[in-house]
Amino acid sequence: MRIGELINTKVTDVNLGARRIEVYEGEKNRLGRVVYLSDDAVNTLTAWFKERDCGKEIVVNASCFRVFIS
Repeated sequence: MRIGELINTKVTDVNLGARRIEVYEGEKNRLGRVVYLSDDAVNTLTAWFKERDCGKEIVVNASCFRVFIS
């Protein structure tokens, strides 16, 4: 997943049950795609959703970027 896609990911784009993130418009080719999540990514996102500001629509706040995905 590209950093620009991650920063623009909304909570509604993430489906932990299906283990995927919908990317609606890629920065490189302007096409949508699906990013499938590993066990580690699902666990990390589950923990992150418990800590983050629930009033925000965006998953990651770029001004306090703390999530590392490899």
